[in-house]
Amino acid sequence: MATTVTHHRQGKMLTVIIVETAATSTTETTLTSTAAGTNTGPADIMPIHAALVRQSCALTSGTATTIDPVLGTITNPGSRVDKIIVNNATAAAAINNVPVRSVSYYAADGLLYHRSVTDSATADGAVTTEYLFVVEDWA
Repeated sequence: MATTVTHHRQGKMLTVIIVETAATSTTETTLTSTAAGTNTGPADIMPIHAALVRQSCALTSGTATTIDPVLGTITNPGSRVDKIIVNNATAAAAINNVPVRSVSYYAADGLLYHRSVTDSATADGAVTTEYLFVVEDWA
């Protein structure tokens, strides 16, 4: 699976963009607190504590017709409701979730796990996801 993750940080706002070119129903992207792997950006880019204010996800091509994204603090985040940060309600080709109040999370190991959850097992889904976080303290 070809996946790139980029970060844009401005003040207390952190935008994380995930671009997948081979997304399936089970592919997963790990967001780390370091610049290791496919993540790019400063070593402290993924805070262990922040608030999620927006999740947007768009299926741009591939066999799949819908996506049902989930973000959590464990691998396969949809498997444990107590570990989900944000879970989409209804699968669609484009998702835009903006909670009424921001959703705070704490990930002691600095790892977050994203799944686009396409409705196809064929590894040809092109999906772009954007998360917007507010970080109170970068320390």
